[in-house]
Amino acid sequence: MKLLAWCDQDLCEHLTSCEALVLNPSNHLQASKFCRVNEVDLEITSTIARLAKVLNVDVNVMRKLIALTVCIHDVGKALNEYQRRLEAGCREREAISLAGHELISTWFAINMLNSLDEFKGLDNVKSAIASGILLHHVARRSILEAYLKLTYSIGGITEDDVENMVELAFRCCKTLASYSSIKDEVKARMLYQRRLLTPVLDIIRYIVNNSYSRYGELVAYIIAIADNIDAHYSRHDATARGIIISKLCRV
Repeated sequence: MKLLAWCDQDLCEHLTSCEALVLNPSNHLQASKFCRVNEVDLEITSTIARLAKVLNVDVNVMRKLIALTVCIHDVGKALNEYQRRLEAGCREREAISLAGHELISTWFAINMLNSLDEFKGLDNVKSAIASGILLHHVARRSILEAYLKLTYSIGGITEDDVENMVELAFRCCKTLASYSSIKDEVKARMLYQRRLLTPVLDIIRYIVNNSYSRYGELVAYIIAIADNIDAHYSRHDATARGIIISKLCRV
């Protein structure tokens, strides 16, 4: 089954492209006739360096972690309900709402990070990462709006939904290639939690109760750079023509 990021754009291709942009901006954009490659590279690299400093993480480890974060920022779109909306909306040329997918992606990220031994105990890092994913659409809608639309429009998270998200991430994210051993653990965690009533609320509480969540704004900024550049030039999304595109690329 082909999963969509948006009309006519494959979700795996979108995530892979965003990840590649963070891992090596200059190499990924070297053939670009539109983006100012050196400025994109500087913006991403300097933001990663700042995150590494405030979170006390090696800068190379931080880049890999941010690349992984960018790659999973939209895995929540793999839910069957969102895919149904995309298929119907694209076919009928109607408005499409995927509000709430950022909360589902954050839920996936927390479970993945909790399954990685190297991040156990690093709650400050996990909080910043989770906050960044949670905030990556905050310019369009508040977290409360996203949560309300999620709870009122998604009947529940199915086993297929969990399967789709886990398979998508481990198939498409280069930075997860060496972590295939945790795939079953991540899936098991999510299958158990989907039966509970408040996993998303628990995530929000976890994030806001950690002071390092404020650095999620830096994480969200890098997500926005990768997301908007790919959306603008891969699917010609006019809604991405905001500050980031006008600053770093030619429209």
